Amino acid sequence: MKKILVTTICVLFLLFMFIDVTAFVDAGRRGFSLFTSSVLPVLFPFFFITSFMIESGIFSKSPRFISKAMQRIYKVDGKVAPVFILGLVAGYPTSARMLSELVNQGEISKQDAIRASTFTSITSPIFIIATVGASLYSDVRFGVLVFAAIAIGALINGFLYRSIKFKTTDTTVNLDNKAEQKSTSDALMSSLQSSIQAIMMVGGLVVLFFILGSQIDTILNLSHIADIVLSSILEMTRGIFLASSYPNLTTMLHLVMATAILSFGGLCIGMQGFLFFKKFGMPFWFYLLYKFSHMILSIGIVMLLALVF
Repeated sequence: MKKILVTTICVLFLLFMFIDVTAFVDAGRRGFSLFTSSVLPVLFPFFFITSFMIESGIFSKSPRFISKAMQRIYKVDGKVAPVFILGLVAGYPTSARMLSELVNQGEISKQDAIRASTFTSITSPIFIIATVGASLYSDVRFGVLVFAAIAIGALINGFLYRSIKFKTTDTTVNLDNKAEQKSTSDALMSSLQSSIQAIMMVGGLVVLFFILGSQIDTILNLSHIADIVLSSILEMTRGIFLASSYPNLTTMLHLVMATAILSFGGLCIGMQGFLFFKKFGMPFWFYLLYKFSHMILSIGIVMLLALVF
């Protein structure tokens, strides 16, 4: 069934290309432009910095009080605390990559990485507040409410999954696999190489999903609301841009729509994260499950915040 599904998707993608070659190329060009103008300048520096921090051994020790708090609340190693903090700033898929590298370095277990992913996978505040709030909705308060709801929802979401276990993953750190602390020059070179490889994989997915969404919309001639739903499921950037232009909706409904789109993230973000999640054995269905629960929690929280503030 898996092979049939993959083959079907590949055939459909080729059909989309030959139905309207001009539209296909134009969609690819716009997707690449989106990646180079919005994704690459933001993500690559964070990929490089976080990778260097791990390679150079900065994450090898965490303050005891943070370690204890993480262990008691989320039942994970304290070393994942910086992942959440930096994930708050950088957004998707920085935290996924950091967790993957911590597992590869032997700093945390695969089980810790799976549990930590449930509360560290969120959208960047820069994108939510500046792009969505200030630019699309002309209201910074709008962006702040959405980001606050998503961040709080992530913290609660992680608590719900703190006891999750997968038989295919280890439950302890393998000390034998811990890499020796590298020199500064070696850490810089290794970080640069891995960051370039990671950002190119992310860029490829952004372009592919942008083409897919655009071609489906063109072929099926979808209504505005159907296009919003499809785009949000496939790639959240296009979805939020379409949602912001939907007419005759109250502020509360716009808040709910924006929060739902940005907290779930879409399949493109999911695949970006899964490039790294697969390294510690997390099934994709579990990613979809905790992103769905995160979305529900975030919607409820943004409605409460809107009523209070």
